[in-house]
Amino acid sequence: MLFQTEIPVEMIIQIIIVSVASLIGILLLKLGLVIVKAEKKTGMKQVLIYYIIYLGTIMFIMLQLMFIEMRGFDIVAILGLSILAVFIVTNMINIFHDTGIKKAIFITVLLIIPITIAMSIIGPLMGEL
Repeated sequence: MLFQTEIPVEMIIQIIIVSVASLIGILLLKLGLVIVKAEKKTGMKQVLIYYIIYLGTIMFIMLQLMFIEMRGFDIVAILGLSILAVFIVTNMINIFHDTGIKKAIFITVLLIIPITIAMSIIGPLMGEL
């Protein structure tokens, strides 16, 4: 698939959905930082970089789900990894932007939906390569 001459329409649609979800996530991160009056690193360039870091961290942690699925379905491990990913991203937001833990939880809640949409499409696309 990597060296095909034409790209399937389904893949183009998936790439557009991931792009829109990521753009919405970046805007929600910026909006959340403005709402909670974050003290550090609130410029748009920094918000973009930190959004990529948060997405990458969650993707790295949730990559373990692929190995869990190879063994068989285990809901406890999936729930545990999801909670771990949310906990780590919340603490990263708190550390990087100096918001306080309650405000970092608010920002994390804003980011859960766009990151989940992007991850659910990026994961299978990576498997096709």
